[in-house]
Amino acid sequence: MRDVVGNPGSVNVPVTNSIGDPDSSLADAFTLCTMDANCSSVSQNLAKFLPFNPGPDIALNMDLNNRNREDNGILKLDYHLSDRSNLVATYFLGDSVQTEEDTSVVNPLFLSQAKTRAQVVGGGWIWTPTARLTNQFRVGYNRFWQQVVQADHNSDPATTYGLNTGVLDPTNFGMPEIRIGGFVHSGREPILAAVHDSEPDFAVHRQRDICDRQAQSEIRRRIPYRQYR
Repeated sequence: MRDVVGNPGSVNVPVTNSIGDPDSSLADAFTLCTMDANCSSVSQNLAKFLPFNPGPDIALNMDLNNRNREDNGILKLDYHLSDRSNLVATYFLGDSVQTEEDTSVVNPLFLSQAKTRAQVVGGGWIWTPTARLTNQFRVGYNRFWQQVVQADHNSDPATTYGLNTGVLDPTNFGMPEIRIGGFVHSGREPILAAVHDSEPDFAVHRQRDICDRQAQSEIRRRIPYRQYR
């Protein structure tokens, strides 16, 4: 499955052009700090990642599309060993990448990205020694893994954004969270980035069933085992 969903909304960001107000305009703010010889090179660099806002006010309509991919598949196997014995197996895989706006970021580089993979493996042996007795042994394993990061999580902030964050581990790369003060909209400040992460989870399931059928009655004995983390 592939889908692209529009996500329109309004956010308050600095005006790009000069409007005679250094509190609301990037051009005016940099003109003023240049005159005072106190411009921040970090601020000048980060300004490049803000969206273009022609003005005349700080309100800007944006539409950062949500882009999702999902691929699923299932494989089943039934093998007839003999008239009384069968082997069964199943494998399911679900894999997806969802790049979406779940907070007020101002650049598609900083959208949240969820990478998800679910796997289920199951197998069993079914033995029917007599017309009334059935023995089933089944084993299964499932694993769910998800990582929620920024779309730019592979970018080293020192080389890509000119920010020496001190982070050396590539798993923690990407733009650090930076909030733009003074531009609150709907109770929230626009932000350049927000980092998330999560851990995998798995479970093992084993089960044995012994069935004894007599006339209209059935006696079933089950020995389950489950392990989770």
